[in-house]
Parts: sequence; C-alpha cells; structure tokens
Amino acid sequence: MLQLNLQKSFASAIINFLFFIGFSITGICQENNAAPISRNTLYADFASKDVYYSINFDHIFRRGNKLSYGYRAGVSILKDAYSFPIGIQCFTGLKSSHAEFSLTLIPYVDHSAKSRNRFDNTDKFLYVEPGVGYRYQAPGGGIFFKAIFTPIILLDPPSNDFWNMDPKLFAGGNIGIGYTFPKRQPLVNAGR
Repeated sequence: MLQLNLQKSFASAIINFLFFIGFSITGICQENNAAPISRNTLYADFASKDVYYSINFDHIFRRGNKLSYGYRAGVSILKDAYSFPIGIQCFTGLKSSHAEFSLTLIPYVDHSAKSRNRFDNTDKFLYVEPGVGYRYQAPGGGIFFKAIFTPIILLDPPSNDFWNMDPKLFAGGNIGIGYTFPKRQPLVNAGR
C-alpha cells in the first residue's frame, strides 16, 4: 500500500512540475533581445549518489525577463557502468546569479551485475532528479557554477517486467563547474 501511494505521489509531482514548466514557457517568458546572451556551457557535474560525475553540455534555448529555459545532455563512463543524464531547467533573473529549478533523467547501465541469464549481465536503472538550487552564469559568458539539492528517485525495474518498478527515495545534491562560451560578435567590414 505504501509503495502504491509513493508511486501516485511521484506521478503527481512529475505532472505538476511539467505543468509548471509548460505554463511558464507560454505565459511568463518573453524573449529579451536587448543584449547578446551567451547560451552554451560545457561543465563537469559531481553528484552524491551512483553517477558520481558527468560531462555535460548546457544550452539556453529561451531567455526571458523573469524565467529562462535550458536543457542539458551529458555522459558518464565508469569502470563497469555508463549513464547519459538529460534534463531541462528553468532559472530566474537576467544578471549572473539565478535560482534554478530542474528535472533530470539519468538512464544508468551497470555491467558488473550478476545475472542468471548468461547473455545479459547488465542491470539497468533510471534516476529521476527534480532539483532546486543556485546557478551562477554571467550573460556574457565566463565561469559557470551551480549547486542543486535534489531528491533522488531510483527506479530499478526487473529485467523480465519493465513496468513493475520498485522506487526508492534518497536525498542528494549536485555541484557543477564549467565555462560558458561568450557569444561571437559578427565581423564588421571596417575597410569600406
């Protein structure tokens, strides 16, 4: 019974978060073209649970006066495991310091698992990480930093029944450090 209630509240939280993001994109944000904005970041993310590090690309796809939106895609390769974090985030403000809200999905494949099936010795997980935290990213580029608190929801489906997941909940956090690339200025033909 507790597991069913946890699954229902997890599904409700995800639906509410996605509704918030969708409402914010259409209702609050307006594109701000007043100044050139650096949109691309490369950073290393360090986590407190299982996927201990990842190398990520972050792109701001919509810049607004109140909220801006971006996505991230990354990769992490360990000795016997690999993962591919993907996520979407929104953050506040137009200056360098921002409050950030994010949702990250991390498919994780572990090759060190022992299995009865001699052809498949992998174990597959899915981490779901809704997060809230701080982001430092200057509009013109330069040093990038973020610190996120996240409840980590681990979904571990059995190999013979994918939809029979047993979710586990952990507290965690991530720290990201990297560089936002300055936006290129168009070349001006000064000789004419």
